[in-house]
Amino acid sequence: MKTFKYLATTAACILMSLGIHAQKNINNAIDDFVNNKNYEEYIKKEVTMEQNGLTDKSYCYAYTFEIPANKSKALNRIYEAFNKDASNAYNLAKRSSGISNEELLRIGYGRDLDKSIVFGKHIDHNYEVMLFRDSNDSLYRYVYAIVWKEKVKEDKVWGIIYKVYGKDPKKVNSTFTRTIIKSNGEIITINNKNGQIITHQSEPLSSNNNVYTNNPNVIISTGDTPIKTNMDFLRRFGNLRVAYYAVQDEGGTNKLTICTGIVNKILELCKSSGNLLSESEKTVCIDSMKEIQKHCKDNYLKALLNEAINELK
Repeated sequence: MKTFKYLATTAACILMSLGIHAQKNINNAIDDFVNNKNYEEYIKKEVTMEQNGLTDKSYCYAYTFEIPANKSKALNRIYEAFNKDASNAYNLAKRSSGISNEELLRIGYGRDLDKSIVFGKHIDHNYEVMLFRDSNDSLYRYVYAIVWKEKVKEDKVWGIIYKVYGKDPKKVNSTFTRTIIKSNGEIITINNKNGQIITHQSEPLSSNNNVYTNNPNVIISTGDTPIKTNMDFLRRFGNLRVAYYAVQDEGGTNKLTICTGIVNKILELCKSSGNLLSESEKTVCIDSMKEIQKHCKDNYLKALLNEAINELK
């Protein structure tokens, strides 16, 4: 097994090639590995794909592998490909195991940028992530990543390889759109240039319940739509989760105040309507709250989330 030791780094690089060719080594190396019949039994593939027309699309390929250590040389070509294409990336992040469990990089994806992958949260994992522009559409980007660790006792190497394509959240939200996130899970996206409604849900917003983040393009509505079914709960909970991460990413002096309000609403939701959920749905929500706790530095918010978790147990 090839051993690397990277400090936590993020670097901006000059884009030297066009389109997919900028990362052709990585793309080819990943495809060769995951399509190799000799490793088929060690690899599990998961795909998330969303598309509306020819241009509005997003995908995430995740290949989870667990291979015997004596076969791990097959990964060397992938490591080498990342090194070869690094100069073509506009952003990259690397970190070796044992250094930190602080968040290294968060990648948003999905047509509505409502999904994300967080890199860096496990101290025993190695991370390498690279981002490339799509030369055919400046709003879109490619993301390639490999996360891995050695399971010494089992004499195996475990990891996940990611291939992600979609909108660049920084470019889309800051330049072209204004996004209104509603607490019942509904999202409205409005084009800043011409006012065109890109994604519209009919229920009106209550101006008395809006929370304004430091980014004027992101408004979070915390209106109290009645929770009558498990799906009502999951929509509200999912949107509060998205809102929490959105505020975290925005930063600013009032971040803690807004996040406290969101966590209080999560606790209130769990106390009042947690009984609507099935056991499996409760587990999903509990796992999500534990994930938030891992990236939360405020002990009071962690304690509130513990209370919410206990309500669902």
